[in-house]
Amino acid sequence: MPASSEKDYLTIGEVVSRLCGEFPDLSISKVRYLEEEGLIKPRRTKGGYRKFSEEDVKRLELVLRFQRDKFLPLNVIRENLEATAEGEVSLPEMGVPEEVVSSPEEAEPLDVVEVVRTFGFIPEQIRSLEKFGIVKPRQSEGGKVFDPIDLEILKLTRELQKFGLEPRHLRMYENFVDRETSFFQQILLPLLKQRGPDGIKRAKQLLSELTKLGERLKHLLLQRSLEEKFPDF
Repeated sequence: MPASSEKDYLTIGEVVSRLCGEFPDLSISKVRYLEEEGLIKPRRTKGGYRKFSEEDVKRLELVLRFQRDKFLPLNVIRENLEATAEGEVSLPEMGVPEEVVSSPEEAEPLDVVEVVRTFGFIPEQIRSLEKFGIVKPRQSEGGKVFDPIDLEILKLTRELQKFGLEPRHLRMYENFVDRETSFFQQILLPLLKQRGPDGIKRAKQLLSELTKLGERLKHLLLQRSLEEKFPDF
């Protein structure tokens, strides 16, 4: 009887289990999506199941780090991986393209497909963020479109995901904003009633001042609360 050979590959489920410590939001659906986009190319068994080699896993890790740490669009990642010999690509070598780091005022609106490709979300994550009111795309003739503010929110959401925060957790920020909006509008209303560019400009400046003061106060209150609960904090 011939000796049985040890399995020399990982299944898609094993890959997700192996990497979920560093990438908590990684799922089987996302791995499949990255394969569909040509970022990874695992072989298949005769039965059609994916076979991930160590090189496949390393390539997947690289793609996920580019997304998480550099916010690189998938098409940029793909182009660089294709143009560079395997094993020669390293995270510091690839810069963030200008269109990704542009300010909210300069950013162009993106549709759902472009958002998925740019930020590496899977469609289910986008729908979840929309469900909890974190992003609020507007409806255009061509479908849903995400404006600059939503694009900045998506970038921050990707950062928060590294700490295990899911869309349902982010709902608390939306609740804070609802309360602050009700309060701030009473302060800003006299300026907005002027209906002129000067009034709007001053209202925006005042909102910026209020926001900075509020963020500082919230930070101090949070720090004090944690120190009360954890004296050594």
